[in-house]
Amino acid sequence: MITISWQFLLASLVVIITPGPDLAFLTSLLIRSRNRRPALLAASGMVLAGGCHALLGICGITLILYGHPGMFQLLRTVGAVVLAAYGLLTLRAVVAARSGTPAASMPAVLPRHPFLAGFGCTAANPKVGIFLIAFLPQFAPRASSTGAALLPLAAVYLGMVAGWLWLWIKLISKLADTLRLDRIRPGFGIVMGTVLLIFAARLVYG
Repeated sequence: MITISWQFLLASLVVIITPGPDLAFLTSLLIRSRNRRPALLAASGMVLAGGCHALLGICGITLILYGHPGMFQLLRTVGAVVLAAYGLLTLRAVVAARSGTPAASMPAVLPRHPFLAGFGCTAANPKVGIFLIAFLPQFAPRASSTGAALLPLAAVYLGMVAGWLWLWIKLISKLADTLRLDRIRPGFGIVMGTVLLIFAARLVYG
């Protein structure tokens, strides 16, 4: 039986609530949309992609890719392109709004498939897989086999991720209603678009 320690839960919580590309992308979706559905679908895709990263890491495939610098750099570049595209879409939404684009046409700047967009945001970032295979084994009992120990830890970690993303979406939605986000939407959109571009640059050069 695998015991989930409080140290693991606390360390996971600290990591999960640290702002990153996923939170920036979800926030940009909430800014561009007037409902939570696109963000919730994107969050579901992110959690699934995190699960895929965890499985690849447990199977050793992530380490194989990491051992080939050219391949790993290619994956980082692909991830950066994805994040940069999302950042540019966010900035495009701001430009469209300032140019007088009717509110009814604004959803056109949203991803057509938020679930796949969220999946791509996390799946295209190879640093997620590297982090998981470095982080999870620290809390696995030495007496347990690697796979048997890491799978429950990964499941708990991803469950916490899902809970945090849901809470973040709810908080930002409430904040938007309270502050009447329509008034600050352009400035907030510029910030989120820029943040996504910065994360894209860090993924390539960081």
